[in-house]
Amino acid sequence: MSKELFLKKINKGKMQLLFGILFGIVTLILAAYFGFDGYQQYKNVVPLLDAKKGDYAYIDVQIMTDYFATSDSKKVVRKSYILGDKEEYLYLAAIDDNVRKELNAIYDYSYSEDENVTVPEVVRIKGMAETIPSDLQKLAIEGYNKIMDEKVVNASNFKDYFGTLYLDTFSSPMSGILSNFFYVLPTFIFSVIFLVGSFNMKRNTKKYKLKYDEKWETILQEVEDEKTIHYEKAKLVITSNYVMSYFSGLEIFEAKEVVWIYPYEYRYNGALTQKSIFVVTEDSKTHKIGTIGANKKNLLLFDEMYETLLNHLPDDVLRGYTKENQQKAREKYKK
Repeated sequence: MSKELFLKKINKGKMQLLFGILFGIVTLILAAYFGFDGYQQYKNVVPLLDAKKGDYAYIDVQIMTDYFATSDSKKVVRKSYILGDKEEYLYLAAIDDNVRKELNAIYDYSYSEDENVTVPEVVRIKGMAETIPSDLQKLAIEGYNKIMDEKVVNASNFKDYFGTLYLDTFSSPMSGILSNFFYVLPTFIFSVIFLVGSFNMKRNTKKYKLKYDEKWETILQEVEDEKTIHYEKAKLVITSNYVMSYFSGLEIFEAKEVVWIYPYEYRYNGALTQKSIFVVTEDSKTHKIGTIGANKKNLLLFDEMYETLLNHLPDDVLRGYTKENQQKAREKYKK
């Protein structure tokens, strides 16, 4: 293995950093786009009469009925009302409790029998313009005809009375921003993963290069030795005197420091997914190295890799995971 290749392998944190920054930029662009789109909707609210599906819209309410339909959505009771404005256009609206309180004066006026009652100021309510579903249409027809005490509205003339859209005050552009957040979340997660991975790799590499600063040139010479074994798939390098892993940044320990070695299997729902080699050094630290996926070809490689390590380590190294070896390893740790 050449020195240049080895140095390239242990500096892969730079690539992780690049990907982290790239995904971070994509996250910011998406967040800015969705945020600006939502802001524009807040800014450009339109009358429901002129709205299209998905627009942020309003109704200037002058008169209203009691609710004619209820539904449960995500444990929230949604009540729907028939509303009218000064121009006597009729609308359907799903109104949440806070907005409903703002309409108390208009509701009282709408049902007052006092001929001298004062007409209240119109109240503007806002929400998202949504297509009127068929079940709401049927209930609106029944409710309106009951109020009028005659069959005024039917399926064929419904649009002439109420149009095709209703106002959903339970939703706002913020709801859209939050729903679009799920498009941003994956890039954000990838950005964090790559940036944290890059940081850990750089930190580990710096830590071990500092630890072996005086022996660094010797280590590089051993890397280039023809007897050095490089398991690229497992990111493991075995030299005459050192074992090095660059799985998550550089990790180095001398073969003579090892007191215990054993393989470990990872399973998911009973199925073997990965295998790793754990090496415990005399300072009582455990090093996970040689992690590899558990397909047939890799398992053969893993067995070869484990056997190679056993042959490179001193004869008194404890081998295999047993309670007896666990106890003996404690006795070998440097105090």
